[in-house]
Amino acid sequence: MFYANFFDNLLKSVRKKVLEMANIQKQDKVLDVCCGTGAQAILFSNYSDFVYGIDLDNRMIEFALNRKSRVNFGVAYAEHIPFPSEYFDIVSISLALHEKDEKLRKMIFSEIKRVVKKDGRIVIADYNYPLPFNFISFLVVMIERMAGNYHFNSFRNYLSLKGLDDLIKELKIEKQSFAIKKTIKIVNLKQ
Repeated sequence: MFYANFFDNLLKSVRKKVLEMANIQKQDKVLDVCCGTGAQAILFSNYSDFVYGIDLDNRMIEFALNRKSRVNFGVAYAEHIPFPSEYFDIVSISLALHEKDEKLRKMIFSEIKRVVKKDGRIVIADYNYPLPFNFISFLVVMIERMAGNYHFNSFRNYLSLKGLDDLIKELKIEKQSFAIKKTIKIVNLKQ
């Protein structure tokens, strides 16, 4: 699958930083929302025996399942996560919020807050605001444009709302730490 070969390799350093910021313990229950090819969830499974990955795209989940990992993958809507409230110690979402419209982005974030334990952590990686003026940012904008009108309009809206910072502030959640990897910002939140 082109997506996995290209993007999974491109995002290796981001995935490692997300893993580091998640600070997973062996007994932690971990959920990767909008898991795509499963690459992040599989990294998590090296540190926890209880890792789940959900995505709406059947092809992505099929690809993730074929990777033969210990992760429990399934098809599910991110705005209707099929787990009980306060079930997970850690919930992550990487490079997915920017591609959703503002209303859906808030619904997904509310669901993530619902399923993470009160003392749990949320790790989010998505585009930095503002995007730096460099070649990588140019490629990002071109890729987002090629993904279609809905996707590109959602991306533009995400940037117009200052990316993750305004969303985190609006939903009243505490930022523990963050890291910036050129065009991508990774935020560790405490519920």
